[in-house]
Formats: sequence, structure tokens, C-alpha cells
Amino acid sequence: MFHLHVLSLDNMTASWLLPIVPAVVAAAAGGTVSAVLPPAHALTTLAVSYMLWGMGMGLSLMVIALYMHRLAVYKLPNVEVRIGFRSLLQCSYASFSSGQLLIVTLV
Repeated sequence: MFHLHVLSLDNMTASWLLPIVPAVVAAAAGGTVSAVLPPAHALTTLAVSYMLWGMGMGLSLMVIALYMHRLAVYKLPNVEVRIGFRSLLQCSYASFSSGQLLIVTLV
């Protein structure tokens, strides 16, 4: 019924970033939505979006550092599990969401 997965650094892939992506996506969506909300609701939405962005960026930077360490110490993963530049996509979407939050905050 239960299966134990052993997680180790030598079999790590960039797919470990997938559980972190929704926090950054929700932060960007909150920044976009708060532009049309009344000021009282926009402030709460922006505060929650900044918290989500901070948690998502902190965790994603830690996982990216682990993945870069894995690539430096161990050889490249098998061809079947190579995902490409998913770690860079996470950083680019996080920068978009931070830009969106700053635009709404300054306006």
C-alpha cells in the first residue's frame, strides 16, 4: 500500500521545483488582480502576494542551489529525466511576478 521513496542528491532532477511553482504563480496572479481591487482589499492581496513570492523565491533558490551542486559533483542525469532549463524558467517567472508586484505597489 505504501511505498518509501529514498531521496538523495545523486538522483535529484529539476522536477523538485514543481511543488514550489504555485506559490510564485499565485503571487503574480495576486499582483495582477490587486490592480483592479478596492484599496482595502488590494492592500491585503498585495501583502499575501509578497509573502507567497518570498516563500516561493526562497525555496526555489535553495532547490536550484542543490541542483547546481548536484550537476557540479555528479554527472548529468540520464537522458530520460533531463528536463532542460526548468530551473531558469522558475527564476524568470519569479522576476516577472516581482515586477508585477512592484508595478502595482508603486501605482
